[in-house]
Amino acid sequence: MKKYSFFLLFLLMSTMSFAQQSYQYVIIPTGFSDIGSGFNPHGVSSVLQQLFDSKSIKTVFETAERPADYCEALTVDLEKVPNMFQNRLLVKLKDCQNRTVWSQEGKGRSKDFQQGYAEALADALSELKSLPENVTVQPGIVAPVPQPKERVQMQSQSQVQSMASTPVVNSGTDDELYRPQNLYYNLTYFVDVVTVEQGKKRLVLVNGELLGYENLQSVAILTPSGLSDVYTVEWTQADGTTVTGVANLTDIELKISLPAGQEMEVIRLIKY
Repeated sequence: MKKYSFFLLFLLMSTMSFAQQSYQYVIIPTGFSDIGSGFNPHGVSSVLQQLFDSKSIKTVFETAERPADYCEALTVDLEKVPNMFQNRLLVKLKDCQNRTVWSQEGKGRSKDFQQGYAEALADALSELKSLPENVTVQPGIVAPVPQPKERVQMQSQSQVQSMASTPVVNSGTDDELYRPQNLYYNLTYFVDVVTVEQGKKRLVLVNGELLGYENLQSVAILTPSGLSDVYTVEWTQADGTTVTGVANLTDIELKISLPAGQEMEVIRLIKY
C-alpha cells in the first residue's frame, strides 16, 4: 500500500512539474490601435523586441498564421493609461486563451510620444526577469486565436519611395510614421522591399536597432541580373562596409546569399 501511495505521489509531482514549465517565448504584435495607427506605432513593437532580447527572452512578431506551439507563448497587449503629465502604458502578457497572466504599468517622463512610450515600456518590464510558469498547456486543448487589433496600413508606391529615399527615417507623429508596403520577415526583423528606378529594389530594415543598425535604415540595393527573380545585392553592414551577393526575390520569399569569410551566409525572409 505504501509503495502504491508513493507511486501516486511521484506521478502527481511529475505531472505538476511538467505543467509548470515556463512559457517559451513572446509574440509581439506589429500594430497597437490604442497607441497609434499603422505599423509599429511610435516604435513600440521594436522597443518591446529590444527589451525582451536584453532579458534573453525569445520573441517573434505576430502574423495571421497561428504557430503550432501557440499555447507555449504569451502575446503582448498594450493599453494607454490616461494621464495629463506622463506617458503611461499598461503592459499585459496574455496566454493562448486570451487570459492575462502578467501585467504591469509603466511611466515615461518624456512628453514626446516615441521616447515617452519607450521609457514607459522599460519601466513596466524592469521587474520581469523571466516568463511566468505555464499552467494552461494540456494535450487536446484547442484555443481560439485572437485576431490582431490592427493590420499594416498601406500607402501609395510613390509615398513609400519618397520616405525610403533617405537612409534613416524617424518621426514622432502619426501622420509622418513610416508605412511599409512590401514587407518580408524572419520572425526577428522586417525588411520592406521598395521598388526604385530601372527595376531596382531598395531594402529598408524596419527594426534595425537589434542588429546594430538604425531603425528604418536602407541596407541594400537589388539590381536585376537579367535572370527571372534573380538580383545582385550590394549590402551595407552595420559597420558601414559593403559586400556583394546574390538575391532571389519572389512573391513568397526573399533569399539573400552574402559572403562571410570563406563561406556564404544565407538570409531567408518570407512574405508578410
